[in-house]
Parts: sequence; C-alpha cells; structure tokens
Amino acid sequence: MFGAPLEERLKSFVILSPLNLQHTPMDRYLAPALAAAILASVLLLALRCAMALGSRRADTRSWAALLLFASLLALALAFPDTMGGGWTHYRRMQMFPYFAGLLCMACLPLPASARRAMAALAVVVSLALMAGGTWRQYRIKQQLAPLAEVEQLVPPHCTVLPLVLDDGGAWATGMSLPPKYRPFFQAASRLELRGDRVALFNYLARLQVYPVHFVPGQDTQALLFHWRPQQEATDLTRIDIAGYEQASGQAVDYVLQWGALASAPAPLQAEVLRATASYTPVYATPDGKVRLFRRNAASASYATPRSRCTALDSRSLPTV
Repeated sequence: MFGAPLEERLKSFVILSPLNLQHTPMDRYLAPALAAAILASVLLLALRCAMALGSRRADTRSWAALLLFASLLALALAFPDTMGGGWTHYRRMQMFPYFAGLLCMACLPLPASARRAMAALAVVVSLALMAGGTWRQYRIKQQLAPLAEVEQLVPPHCTVLPLVLDDGGAWATGMSLPPKYRPFFQAASRLELRGDRVALFNYLARLQVYPVHFVPGQDTQALLFHWRPQQEATDLTRIDIAGYEQASGQAVDYVLQWGALASAPAPLQAEVLRATASYTPVYATPDGKVRLFRRNAASASYATPRSRCTALDSRSLPTV
C-alpha cells in the first residue's frame, strides 16, 4: 500500500519530477533548476531563523512557513501510494511542499529589485513549461491521427484488442525523448465512443482501488495477457486470444498493433505474430508502425453468437 520506497520518493521530490513528465529538452533542466532555487530559499530561511533563536528578531511568519513546508514534506513522503483513485499519489503530494517553499521564499528579506527579477524569471519559467507541454501534446495528437482512420474501418458492435508495443512515442520524428507517462496506453479506448464497439483493454477494472470491477473469472487482461490479480505492471509477455475466447465466449474481431513490431522484444514479436496469424491485415500506416488486423472469416463467422460485429463490405477496405 505504501508503494514507492522512501529513497525513490526523495529523489523524485528533489528534482521536482512531476514538472518533467513531458520530458522535453527544456523540462529536463528547468524542473531541477526550479526545485534547486526553491529548496535553497527554504534552507536560507531556516538558517536565518536558526540564527535568530533566542532573540527578539524571531519572525513568526518565517517559522510558520518552515513548519508548513516540513509538514507537507513529511506528508508527501509518508502518503500511501495505492488507495482509492489509483496509485502514484506520492507524485502528486510532492508538489505541495514546493508551494510552502514559495512562502518561505517570500519571507526572505530581499530588495525590491531582486523580488521583481525573481517574479519575471518565474513568469518566463512558467511560460517555458507550458510551451513544452503544449508542444508535447501537439506531437501526441499528430501521432494519434492513424486512430481516426482505424475508426472508419472497425464496424459497429465489434471487439478490438489493442496491442501497444511502443507507447512512449519515441519512434515519431521530433520526439526522440519520450514522455514519462504512457500517452498511448489507453488510446484505443477512443474506439468505444461510437458504434457500440468494445476495446478489450481496461486496466482500471481489474484493480481494487477503483469502484468498477470485472466479473470474477472474466478479467479481460488476465485471460488475454495472463496478468496476475492486482498486478500493476502492464508489460505484455503473453497474448492468448484463443484462451480468452474459450473462457469468455466472445470473439476478438480486430487486433490493433500500435508501434513497430521491431520495437518489441523478440519474445513479444513472436507472440504478436502468433496472435495475428489467423487475422488479415486491413490497414497499415506507410511506415508500418500502426496496423489493424481483421479476423478471418474461416476462423469465426460474423453470423455466430460469439460476435455481434457488423461486417464491412470488403470492397470498402484498403489494400495493404
């Protein structure tokens, strides 16, 4: 329940890693520099208050700011990581001590010119961080363009199994540094917005920290990927479509491969090839890094109760 060990939390706090989630070239340096400036201000204020102990120069506001910083830091380091709403709560909690650190910075007796310079610098840093995040999101949106084309090819009432082989986006031009989160991890879930389609991937429903759970014995990820109960790791090592269909009685109509096959480890490449052997490729991007496979009619007829998928006219499908 505690989650990340103390040393990992301390390291993440010191470099202010939540501000570097986009992992752009600017963020890599701005976030640690900002953290260093705020922590240095806290240290200077602590030294100033320590030197003023026992004298009439004691500043209650400074002590209050330091106490708030220490309290929020202790809370961030001790906050349970896995609880209602998900995990990695400590990453969110470690931001709060820095807000108290800004109060500590405000308590320092700095000249007006220094305060104005710091305010201007803060504006520049904020704009740079927002620009980096905007650029990253723009590039991610560009990479999601094939998903709109895939959406036109998957008929209503079909099931789609997304296989994310490269969810960091490192394969895209201009994104040699992938973000520190997984932007394409659940991107295929957008296919569920129209046409009564079902994306066979929902890691939220298999964890106790969320309110909606799979029916016992029908955990999609356990049947397809052989993940253990409450397993947080989401790496693919097995793709058992036949086992899933036998246990659930539901056909896997389409398989969406996201990321180049060559980007996956050799054992996973073999699993993907085996899983898609009975499927026909119906879409591929020019670089082959996003591919859509349709189940062969010989493997499972759309007229069977195992699938409610509405077949598209084969003449409307592109040639791959």
